[in-house]
Amino acid sequence: MSIYRFIYCFSYKLKDSGKILASAHVLFTLIMHYLLLAEIFLRTTGIKILSIPNYGQYGSNKTMYFVFCIPLWLLIVIYFNKNRTNRLLLEYKKTYTNPRRNILKAISLIILPMVLFIFSAVLRQQSIV
Repeated sequence: MSIYRFIYCFSYKLKDSGKILASAHVLFTLIMHYLLLAEIFLRTTGIKILSIPNYGQYGSNKTMYFVFCIPLWLLIVIYFNKNRTNRLLLEYKKTYTNPRRNILKAISLIILPMVLFIFSAVLRQQSIV
């Protein structure tokens, strides 16, 4: 099971949140992973593969990111249709039986990349100033 399918199933089972909210968690994780990779690439090579916003300037590029996120979210919702969701939930139930391990895995896949990205972005902002 891929990490994004795991996140979808974990979020879906968490308080029976449903398909739309679980897809939003997948989208958030996907964005955090992409931003972290872009930040790592920027720090190692100095080349921007994404116009990572300057977080000291309020409001720059937020509308553009929002416009691109909605269609991506809809694609994720369509991808996880009812049949695929049922099949993934059965696989999740058989494979991941330890709730503590599931929580730790979810934290390491969702929260840890976000914290690393924020830390790296703050370091980048400190070096600009």
